[in-house]
Amino acid sequence: NNFSIYYLGNFYREKNDFQRAIDAYNQALSANPDFAQVYLASAITLFDLGRYESALNPIDKYLTLNPNDDLAYALRARTEFQLGMTQQAKEDNDKAIELNDCPEYQFDRAKILYKSGEFQKAKEIFQKLLPQIQTSKIYEYISYCDLEMKNYLGALDNINKALILSNDDEYLLNKYNEIKQLLEDDKNEQE
Repeated sequence: NNFSIYYLGNFYREKNDFQRAIDAYNQALSANPDFAQVYLASAITLFDLGRYESALNPIDKYLTLNPNDDLAYALRARTEFQLGMTQQAKEDNDKAIELNDCPEYQFDRAKILYKSGEFQKAKEIFQKLLPQIQTSKIYEYISYCDLEMKNYLGALDNINKALILSNDDEYLLNKYNEIKQLLEDDKNEQE
């Protein structure tokens, strides 16, 4: 039955066998084109594969069947963000937050604001999230906001915090050294 095929698709997705998952989801949809969860599962799988343009259609179909699903709006916002569709991503993220104001969606909002060049607003949201989400990514983004606002000391401090919490030491260490050089260059220009 359709549920068995859907669950088989989920099994394949969990095993990172994405093509077989997509095939199972397509088979379930062929039998029942109104099986909403399959559209969402297909969209998540396509997103995980980096096939962002392909993910939009099943998200849209899912939302026609479930117009008040915050996860679907968040997924569409993330997909649009990856495609550079910043304004659409902001609108869908706002809808997701309207339906469920959770830290994960606020994190997405801050990333969208950062990408839109609204560094101070993005930084404020990232800082508000620190008590709830204390990961290297938060500090990394705060550092990038500081960097864009030419607050090199703040950027250096926050990238250092990101480095302490991170598993990706090489990348963040390179970023730390880059910011440190900018701070020294700025200091030399002021003398």
